[in-house]
Amino acid sequence: LDHLQTIGDKSLLFCSLFPGMAQKRHVSLHYFAEMGQQAYWLLSRQVDTPNAALFAHLSKQFQTLQRILQALKNPDLSGTMLFSLVDFTRSSPH
Repeated sequence: LDHLQTIGDKSLLFCSLFPGMAQKRHVSLHYFAEMGQQAYWLLSRQVDTPNAALFAHLSKQFQTLQRILQALKNPDLSGTMLFSLVDFTRSSPH
């Protein structure tokens, strides 16, 4: 289970903050996003996984979280956009 969380976490970071690492490895960002989303989804389905609801939310909101991290990395993006993304994740059903 720890491996699945590591895959999800690293995929989210690669897609969001370090897209150049994926490009250097000749792997598409879409591949990393799908892999991370799937890892979180699998974790949410494990019977004995603590925080299964959290992993389900991470899987469901993977692309939104990716955009939030990209916005935090890019100071040129407006704060309004960042807050609208955060509000979206808060208003989503769990």
